[in-house]
Amino acid sequence: MKRTLLIVTLLFLVNSVSISQTAIKKQALNPNIELIKSAYNAYQNSDYQNALNLINDYTDKEKNDYYAYYLRAKIEWLINSDNVLNDLNKSLNINPNFSDALYERALFESGNNKQAALNDLYNAIKKSPKGVNISYYYSLRADIDVDLLDWISVFEDSNKAILLDNTNGNAYRSLAQYYIEKEDFYKAIDNCDKAIHIDPINDAFPFYYRGLAKAKLNKMDSACSDFNMAKRIIKTDQFDDVINKYCK
Repeated sequence: MKRTLLIVTLLFLVNSVSISQTAIKKQALNPNIELIKSAYNAYQNSDYQNALNLINDYTDKEKNDYYAYYLRAKIEWLINSDNVLNDLNKSLNINPNFSDALYERALFESGNNKQAALNDLYNAIKKSPKGVNISYYYSLRADIDVDLLDWISVFEDSNKAILLDNTNGNAYRSLAQYYIEKEDFYKAIDNCDKAIHIDPINDAFPFYYRGLAKAKLNKMDSACSDFNMAKRIIKTDQFDDVINKYCK
């Protein structure tokens, strides 16, 4: 559970910096457009409470704007509101083909309702506009595949994600887990190396999985170095069991 929540948080943060303004531009004739623009700008500047206040004012006036509910859901997630899923559902009730909201709902549900998340990802991939980078749709599906022990799908979805975007570190991390399961520890290390090269600061799990692969190869000093690096990144006792097993 902790692994899933941390990965979901990382995926959300990656995705949250890339909200398209397309939906805003489409509302040029909307008399309340300045409110949604101001809310978006406040969101981009990490002024989340102001963004939420502005978007609440906007949705009071414009109750059928699917993008507004989507944006509010993203803001609510950042401030730990209980209303995230409700607003994503509102967005999709208005526009069932809105692939960004389908992806975000899958991301939100991936910890507790994996089948619903997989259904949303299937639809997000199917309905995504041409030219949109959906690499993270596939890598999120690979993460869920790992939890379901569906290793064939892990391999397929990770490689699809990498083919679309070879800077998607999450996909290399999932592929490393596949190779650990298949006991191909050198390939696991290689994929962890790629994930770490992309993001050496925020994601602890490539270090953790690389440590596991090294431990299986009896490279204990290097394995323990990776386990301890993972612990330093997350700053919890999550990796203490493996450190106690291999590093004492």
